[in-house]
Amino acid sequence: MKRRAALPIALVAAFAGCSGDAATGAPDAPRPRRDAGASDGRRDDASPRVDAPRVPDAPRVADAPSDARRAGDAPSAPDAPRSDAPRSADAPASTLPATCDATCRTQSLTVRFGGTTLPIERSVYGTERAGAGFAIHLEALHGGFSGCPMMTSPTPARTLVVSGLPVPRDTTARSERDGVSATLLDYEGTLLPGAPLSRATAVSVTATAADPNSFVALELTATFPQGTIAGHIFATHCDSLDGP
Repeated sequence: MKRRAALPIALVAAFAGCSGDAATGAPDAPRPRRDAGASDGRRDDASPRVDAPRVPDAPRVADAPSDARRAGDAPSAPDAPRSDAPRSADAPASTLPATCDATCRTQSLTVRFGGTTLPIERSVYGTERAGAGFAIHLEALHGGFSGCPMMTSPTPARTLVVSGLPVPRDTTARSERDGVSATLLDYEGTLLPGAPLSRATAVSVTATAADPNSFVALELTATFPQGTIAGHIFATHCDSLDGP
């Protein structure tokens, strides 16, 4: 007799050994695949843990100091010297009176050339550098205008220019030997018909009172080839006559 029944039983046994559900005969659902790098919360001992480097904290910005001196600012520069400081500040103290009464303020300067005698009614002055100090530049004027001379001032009838006189500090007489000079300008031609000007050959000036930034009072005698100019001078200060 042939043994054919053993084959089905063997097939059943073979299927029973497969990974299906024995009760239902359905195969197991496929197990989800875990992607590389995915984490299910469990540490993979096969891969060593690498901590990310810590980013250092940014340096703290220092608060700006409220005090400018603490901030390192350079100290402020000292103020420049005032340009209107008295020009006589470095000179020795004056022994002359700094006030002038009515007689002192009255000019009486007279030109005597030949047979002609004429007055010079008023005077003004400025200061200019002379070596290490300052000197007076004085203009005794007659006619033309009042006040301080300007570039647009009318021409006076005559002018006596005295220059090189050290700023007065005492009653010492100054002369041409000290650098003092005197020049007469005759714009009308009354005193100098043949020439517009004449220079003194000898000069003597003595101060009687002075406030160098306000006025000077002087006694003057100047000798010219044509005659003399002599008398009392009261001169007021003019900025327009100040030199550099």
